[in-house]
Amino acid sequence: GHRAPINCTAFSEDGSCLRAGGDDSYILLWSSCRGTLDQCIKTMQGPIMTLRWLHNSENNGHLFLASAGADGTLHVRSIFSNLVLSKILCVHTLLDGPIEDLAVNDDHTFIAAMGLGWVIVLSMSLHTAVPLRYFIADLVPNQPSHRALTRSCHFFNSGKLLMVCFLDSKEVIAWNVSPWTQIWHYKLVTRIGSTAYHDMTQSLLIWNLHDGVDIYHVCNSSTEQLLHVQKLHVKTRDLCICGVQFDVTGSAAIVGRDNGKVSIWNIESAKPMQVLSHG
Repeated sequence: GHRAPINCTAFSEDGSCLRAGGDDSYILLWSSCRGTLDQCIKTMQGPIMTLRWLHNSENNGHLFLASAGADGTLHVRSIFSNLVLSKILCVHTLLDGPIEDLAVNDDHTFIAAMGLGWVIVLSMSLHTAVPLRYFIADLVPNQPSHRALTRSCHFFNSGKLLMVCFLDSKEVIAWNVSPWTQIWHYKLVTRIGSTAYHDMTQSLLIWNLHDGVDIYHVCNSSTEQLLHVQKLHVKTRDLCICGVQFDVTGSAAIVGRDNGKVSIWNIESAKPMQVLSHG
């Protein structure tokens, strides 16, 4: 297993494989069917900040995995169906520091990376000789200066638009991807810790680093961009960033806490349905 903190985990789309990336620079691939560790990849990227599964119309029996490192590099690997073998398709150095998050649009033709105030979008064509090509690199204006503290990014509106969330400036900024144009900017009252977006319900979860999780509806109109619809009052002992995620339907929020517990909330009623304890 990992010998340092784990930063990211996720199942592949078919549920057959669980991947995990950690501060030890390793990516571990587990078979969910067999319950076995099938591959241990040493990346040389420093701590692995985030991972994303990729696909295209010509997968030919393999999966594809993008890894973002604290060294500012983006690696794309082809993972063969037995999970035992993999090969690097491409390596791109995007930043002089950590890539904070990656996002992939619905049809997996664009991948976005962000960090140090930059938003970088690359076009994807994984079955070609050049899997990734630079599409746009935009330095978000550094006024205020703490806008550089990007937290997360999400494609929305069927992958045509991209939103980026900033920690201390309390902002959410959205761009049209092609052509690249900023379309709206929204200032929140609280800071932005972790986020999750559910495209089908157009809902955004924001861990607000104050009193829990705020739920917004993404309106994407000229007069209203984010509409606050609900708050989940989550108590924590320390002011820390905890993870948030939607269930498949978008009707429940899964919220991590700093006490070793995970709570599952009904979004409509804003009441917890279940609490899971570690250990």
